[in-house]
Order: sequence, then structure tokens, then C-alpha cells
Amino acid sequence: MKRFLPSELRLPTYLGLLLGLTSLLTFAVLTTIFLLTRIPQLENEIRIRAEGDAREQVLRIELQLGAVQDQLALLSEALARGAPDALLRRVVGEGQTFRALYLVNGRGLVTAAALAPQYAHLETEALGSDLSAAPILTEARRQRRALWTDKYLSALTGIVTVGVTLPVGNDQVLLGEMPLSY
Repeated sequence: MKRFLPSELRLPTYLGLLLGLTSLLTFAVLTTIFLLTRIPQLENEIRIRAEGDAREQVLRIELQLGAVQDQLALLSEALARGAPDALLRRVVGEGQTFRALYLVNGRGLVTAAALAPQYAHLETEALGSDLSAAPILTEARRQRRALWTDKYLSALTGIVTVGVTLPVGNDQVLLGEMPLSY
């Protein structure tokens, strides 16, 4: 059996192979250089965009929580003038923003409370409850300014929530509990 192997390549074939190999090698080198320079640029652009998005999200959340705090500040001023039960119920409403609002006196006892409709049955039990040991209230009395908690277990409803406190008058504190979903 004879094998057919050309001992010489014809010039057009040789030039075609050389041109193809040169083109392929040039494409590989340029692609490698492009990827080695462009990938870090893309990573940097993505990081900058993500940081911008995160800052924007933080600003939105701060604005939303600031609005809640402003609402509580207005409520605090109104509570200092009287009629706490009706005001608290009106602010709690359906429980979308606040799950519960408590007015706590200087001794740590709940003097007025309003809870979302699904927890309304606990409202009478909340009145007179002693919250003097709650860290958020002791800190609020000490600092006399608005304070926010991280996740916190409500002493009265037993549900994980976010708490916010505001001073009312000289010795009272308004405690608001917001659902984590808000």
C-alpha cells in the first residue's frame, strides 16, 4: 500500500496556510490583549454602578425612615397636649407603617397603646405593662432623642420588629414598632 504524501507544498497552498495561521495568531493576540485590558475596566464600571445603586437605595431608605420619624415627632408633640388613645389609633390605622404604638411614662409603664387590627385583642393587656427593662426605652430616656433599633423582639406582641422611640414631654417616651417588611 502506497501512501500519498506530497513532498512539497504548492506555493498557493503554502501562502494560504501561512495567511490563515498569521490571521489566527493575530486574532488570538489581539483578543487576549483586549480581554486583559477590558475585563478590569468592566469590573470597575460594574463596581462603580453597584456602589451608586447602593448609595441611592440607602438614600431612599433614609428618606422613608426620616418621614416615619417626622410623623412620630408630630405625634409626640400632639401627645404632649393630650388625647393619646385616639391619636395613637389613628396613626396605627391598618398597621401598614406601625404595628404598634405605646406611650410609656417615666416609670416604664404603658399608659396608652394602639395596635394593628390583627393584634387589637392584646391592646387592653398592653395597658399598664412594665417596659422599664426594655433597653430601647432606657436608652431613649437617657439620650432624650429619637432612637432606632435593629431587629427587636416586641415585649408585648412577641413578634420580631423594628422599634423607634421619641421623647414626649418631660418624662414620657413614645415607642413605635414597625413590621420588618416595611
